[in-house]
Amino acid sequence: MSARLEFEIIENEGRFVFPAAAEQPYRSLLDSLVSESSTDNEFVWSLQALHREEPQNLGVIASLAAHYASDEPETALEYAEKGLALAAALIPTDFTGTMDWREESNHTYFALLHSAIVANMFMGDNDEAWRLINHSLTLNPRDHLSVRLFRDQLPAYVAH
Repeated sequence: MSARLEFEIIENEGRFVFPAAAEQPYRSLLDSLVSESSTDNEFVWSLQALHREEPQNLGVIASLAAHYASDEPETALEYAEKGLALAAALIPTDFTGTMDWREESNHTYFALLHSAIVANMFMGDNDEAWRLINHSLTLNPRDHLSVRLFRDQLPAYVAH
């Protein structure tokens, strides 16, 4: 199908838009995991197949990044960076607004940021983790995900 991800701005607040019909296979896949009708490996294989079909589905990319986070941080970071690059290409460079995490369509973007922060911290790239934390806080100043708590874990925090 290969649906197209978009970014829209309403009253200086940004949000991602992905067609609901294209999102449905991902939602069904999540339901199968929750209902335990698929194993973890089957879920990941299905995610990878779905990613090939819908390369702009941020939810699929975020789920893959999250899956690899604990055992393969390099792979997690690759997926997170891929999703963040896709999203960044859609956000106008002059955008100075916010992106509320409470907006469901933004959840996956912040999940990608979170995965990238954790992977960078795990791999010792504290400067990049710091940059991503600040980026997240700029877009979502209310910090519903408590990303600012990561700063206390970074040696770079003292330097900034």
